[in-house]
Amino acid sequence: IAASRAMDEHSENIVRSQAKAAEFTSQIAEKEELLKKVEQQLAETTEQRNKETAEYFASKKDDEEAAALIEEAIQTIESFYAANGLMLAQHGKQAPFESVA
Repeated sequence: IAASRAMDEHSENIVRSQAKAAEFTSQIAEKEELLKKVEQQLAETTEQRNKETAEYFASKKDDEEAAALIEEAIQTIESFYAANGLMLAQHGKQAPFESVA
């Protein structure tokens, strides 16, 4: 009888352990699926970030080139006005124009 009880207890332990193992296996599968989704999101986010970075640097380069071009244009206009004895900007106040028509 004692051996039978011990055998029953061992059988119950085996069944409980198998149930826990099945539960853990299910949890592992869920975690692996979640990990795949997170890795996919990370890859998509990284790709988007790399695209945005490339766009930023292209835009920054364009902006810097435009600023340099504007500076060059200012210098060209200033040198033209200086060479021809012209004023680039009016200084002081001037009376408004009045028509006598």
